[in-house]
This record gives sequence, structure tokens and C-alpha cells, in this order.
Amino acid sequence: MTPSTAPIPAPGGQVKTDSSVFPLSQSPADDRDNPSLVAIRYLRRVVELVAEHGDDEIAAWFVAKAAEYEASAHVGFSFDETLGLKPTAAGCRSWFTVEALDRRDRLLRLIASLYYAGRSCAQQADLIATALARYEAGADWRKDRSFAAPPAAYRGTERELLFGILRCGSAPAARTIRRVLEAVH
Repeated sequence: MTPSTAPIPAPGGQVKTDSSVFPLSQSPADDRDNPSLVAIRYLRRVVELVAEHGDDEIAAWFVAKAAEYEASAHVGFSFDETLGLKPTAAGCRSWFTVEALDRRDRLLRLIASLYYAGRSCAQQADLIATALARYEAGADWRKDRSFAAPPAAYRGTERELLFGILRCGSAPAARTIRRVLEAVH
């Protein structure tokens, strides 16, 4: 069975296949020692909750994708593949890389508009690259990089945005920053 022909959960929380009916929620206490069994039971419970309480296109999509995954996992399909999150061709970036780069690029444009307005893209890129390189090489970033959010003292400052950019990956070169900034001009 391929992901596109997977069974859809029927009302009442059951997945109907051509030969049997599998209940979506079982949680025997003896399975708690097996993380994968616990995880699939939790996923099934999430599907039940979404099916019961979700009344929109997104809920229907998620319920269908979860059913596809359950029907195809035994032949090697991952949840990422089923949801369309896994790159489909060599050289394609993962969803989390694409998301991080998008966030980084938005922050680069924001820092340019807030702190370096009125300068050319090349000047903005050079100034931002310098600020990022200094922060990344300094003691503050070595301390800050373990934080999920910027320290409170950075709120509303350029340093807050620099923190956000570096949380997306290493500091981009001035040439990369310039390409990002020029893409919107």
C-alpha cells in the first residue's frame, strides 16, 4: 500500500483496512518501556483528538496523513515523507533548513531597515556582517548560544536580532547578506 492509498480513520477512531479493523487507542501499561509503542499510541491519540475536535481542512489533512503513515510505515515510509517534509530530490534542503534560512533572511532585512536605513545594500551587508562576526566571535555569543531566547537585556536592541540570526546558523558572509537584501529591492 502506498501513502496515497492509505486507509482513512473511520468515525469512532478506527482505521479500516481491507482485511481488519485496528483500534487507534490502546495503552497497555507493559508497553510503557518501549518508547516507539508509546509514541505511536500518543500519535494515534492526537489523531483521535484532531478528528473529534478539528473541523477544518487542516484537521482533515492531518488525520489523512497520519493514516497514510500508519499504513505505509512498515514498508519504510517515514512520517516526514508522508507529510511531505522530506526533500524529494538530491540537493534539496530539509524543511527545517529552509525555515531557518527564511527566518534568518527576514531578520537580516529587519536589522538593515531598523539600524542601517539610508545606506546602500552593500554598506548594510558589510555592517551587518561585521556586527555578526564580532558577536559570534565574542564571549557574549559563547555564553548566549545555549539559550533558546535572547537574554532580557537584548530586547529591543540590535543584539536581539543578531542573536536570532545566529540561532539560525553561523553568521552569513557579507556577500550572502547582500544577496538577501537585494532580493527585496
